[in-house]
This record gives sequence, structure tokens and C-alpha cells, in this order.
Amino acid sequence: MTERLADRINELEGALTELRRQTTRQRRWLVGTVLTGAAGLAMAAAPAARDILQAQRVEIVDADGNLVLALAADDAGGRLDVWTKDGANVLRAASNARGGDLNLWGASGTTLFSAFAGETGGEVGLWDTDGRRSLRAASSGGAGRLELSGAGVGQVTLGASPTGGRLQLDTPEGTPIIDAGARPDRPGFAAYNAGGRAIFAVEPDALVGATVTVADGAGDARITMGSDTRGGSLSFLNERGQTALAAGVADPIGHGFVDLRNADGTRVFTATSNPDGCGRLDLAERGGQTVFTVDGQAGIGAVMAMYEASGKKGLLVGSRPQGGLLNLFNQREVPVIVAGYADQGLGGAMSVKNSRGLPVVHATTNAEDDGEVSVYDASNSRVRTVKVLR
Repeated sequence: MTERLADRINELEGALTELRRQTTRQRRWLVGTVLTGAAGLAMAAAPAARDILQAQRVEIVDADGNLVLALAADDAGGRLDVWTKDGANVLRAASNARGGDLNLWGASGTTLFSAFAGETGGEVGLWDTDGRRSLRAASSGGAGRLELSGAGVGQVTLGASPTGGRLQLDTPEGTPIIDAGARPDRPGFAAYNAGGRAIFAVEPDALVGATVTVADGAGDARITMGSDTRGGSLSFLNERGQTALAAGVADPIGHGFVDLRNADGTRVFTATSNPDGCGRLDLAERGGQTVFTVDGQAGIGAVMAMYEASGKKGLLVGSRPQGGLLNLFNQREVPVIVAGYADQGLGGAMSVKNSRGLPVVHATTNAEDDGEVSVYDASNSRVRTVKVLR
């Protein structure tokens, strides 16, 4: 009886142990199932992972803890700053009220590069290590401008606008020495001396051509050259600004001329070509009245005339294939002596006329080369002739 009871107790203990094992396994399975389901529900309910980091300022430091880069937001927008390991701020990229702004500094803090957006365009600048600007480029209102500087002073300027381009060269003191451009107010080219006075200038003209001016140290014009519809011209001016010598094209046909003028600017000498293409020379007295003229005659010879100060003829000399001619005039411009070649033979002839221009004495050579003289009365109606008798 006792043994049976002991066996029965052992069976109950074994059954209890197995039941505990089953209960433990069921609990583990249930917990795992619940956790798995909860995790699945949590994953289903949670939002997708985000790749964006939001902050008002992000700083990056090196291994020693030194700040080397910073991203920040300020009143104007975003900003990026870069530092060296020694703490020098060498780069900044930021936004301003008009756009972007980029700056580079040297290790000593000197500005070396700057680019930014302005109200009417962009601007770029370069500086040397001493802080002196060496380049500036800017745009504004459809126009561009480039400045190159030496020792911080602008010496070369290039510009472009809707009206054309421009080039300006300056001395280290800032005085312009070259100015060339297509500006409507002062087109062309100009060179200046150290005092800022224009000593050479070229001014184009759409209607007639161009004008070139060479000036002295005071800026007063001394030589002018030009072109127009007729051709070119050249003038030398005296200290009073009056033309002393002029040369150029006299007319649309293409005849040239040279003028010399006195201190008052009055023409006193002219060399030119006449409409026949022959040369012509004129001399004038102080007031400009022509007193001497030599004029070439095409296929004939030349004519020389002398005038008195009032413009009246006093002498006329000409050349023809047959020989020379001479006319002397009185104060009324009436020829009173006429000399030249004879009508017959190769001898000469001369006629003396009265105040009315009527011949009163006529001397000539005849066909036999003998001399012959005729004398007339005042009305040229009676004549007495003297001949050689043979």
C-alpha cells in the first residue's frame, strides 16, 4: 500500500512538471507572437524615415576641436563660412538683399576676391595681399565695365554699353592719357599729356568723315587733318589759333591745293590745279588781294598776270606756240602797250595805244625781216609808216 502511494505521488509530480514545461513554451510563443505583431503594427503606423537635417546653425570642428566650417541662417538668408586651422575666416558665401555674395580672404584677413549681386547687375573684384584692388568687373543697365589697377589706382578701363565700347588708359596718378570710344557725347580717340590736356584727337563724323587734331602742351590745336566728301585736308595753326598753312582737295573733281597765310590768317600764297588740270599759282598782298597769278593753259602754255593792290590788272604775260605776249595796262585797265610776235615771219611786234586803247604807234618786222613803224593819230584814222627802202 505504501509503495503504491509512493508511485502515485511520483506520477503526479511528473505530470505536473510536464504541464509546467508546456505552459512555459506556450507563454514564450504567445509573447513572441504579441511582440512580433506589435512590431509589425508599429512599423505600419510609423512615418517613412527622413534624410533631411534641420537646424539654424551647423558647425564642423577638426580633431582638435577648432571650428573649420559653419552653416547658418541669418536675417538675409543662408551663409557658409570656412576657417583655417588657425582660426582665420577665409571664405564666406551668403545671400544678401539683392542676391548672392561671395568673399575670399587671405590668412591675414585681407580681402582677395569678392563677387556679389547688386541692384542693377553683378560685380567682381580682385585685390593683392596688401589690400589694393587690381581688378573690378561690373555690369549695370545692359552695360559692362572692366577696370585694371596698379598700386590700387585704376589705369585701364574697358567699357561696353548699348551706344558702343570705350577704352581709357590712366597714369599712376589717375590722369587719363588715352581715351577711345564710341560714346555719343565724345566718339573717337584722344591722347592726353601729363597735365590732362588733349594733344591728339580723332573725331569721326558720319556725314563728312573724320577730323584729327594735334595740340601743343597747353591743349591748343596746332595741326588738324580731316576728310569730307571732297577728300582730305591738312592745316597748321599758329599760336593765335589761325591757319598758317593749309593743304587739301579744292573741289569734288579732285584738284589739290596748298595755302600759306600770314600771321593774321590771311591767304597770301596758293598753289593749286585749275579745271583744265594745269597748275596755278597765286600771290596776294597782306590784305588778301591777289597781285600775282601764273596759270597753266592746256596745250598752249602759260599766262602770268600782275595786279595792283586794288585788284586792277597792270601786266599780262603769256606764252603761245608762236611765241610770247606782253600787255601793259593803265590805271583804267586799258592795255597801252602790247608786245609779242609778228604776224609775218619770226620777228617781233609792239603796239603803243592811247588812253582809249587805240593804237597810235605800231612797230613790227615784215616778211623780209625788215623793221616797219606806223604812227596813227588819236582817232586811229591817219597813219604814217616808215619802212626800209631797198
